[in-house]
Amino acid sequence: MRDSVLTTYRDKIDQIKNNKKTFSRYINAELKQKSRDEKQNMIEYRHLSITESNSNLRQSLINRKDFYKIVKYYLFCNNDTILPKDFRGLSIIDEKDYNGYNIKNRPLWALAVKYLSTHLTLTVNQKKFIKDEINQQHVLEMKAYIDENGNKTDTIEFIMWALEYWATQPRPSLYHLDNVYDAVRFQQYSPKEKN
Repeated sequence: MRDSVLTTYRDKIDQIKNNKKTFSRYINAELKQKSRDEKQNMIEYRHLSITESNSNLRQSLINRKDFYKIVKYYLFCNNDTILPKDFRGLSIIDEKDYNGYNIKNRPLWALAVKYLSTHLTLTVNQKKFIKDEINQQHVLEMKAYIDENGNKTDTIEFIMWALEYWATQPRPSLYHLDNVYDAVRFQQYSPKEKN
């Protein structure tokens, strides 16, 4: 089944590459058009199984124009035979557009970075992570979480764990990770004590 899907996928890519002139004209026209309604403008970049969560679905959605940029660059300029597995982390895509970045929140983000740098013992990579504007939403969520739960040991341990998690998987929100972290948070308690 998987092999037949891959064969169909490669056949479609060959069709696109063999009709480069037609598809280039179409893509260039689409890139010049004004953006549609935000919801209509998002398409699924990679197929998700029915067992994957809604948060995974949100992370797989890409702006239609960014998708066309990827097709144009990787199939026509790079002459690749398949598209990259994920669009995140590609130099031609602005990650800010997919991480909840908002230019109006820059002052709040700068204050949150200063607070976290002062109150947490961060590694060089963790400092780099919070100072990268791509991660603005994560930084604001961390500061809000500390404000809401207090600067307690278990709060700080969770924030440090989240930073480690984001080093390899930067997509989930802090509130999603809060649920994931419950297994770590409660590992020292018996089920009776959790309640």
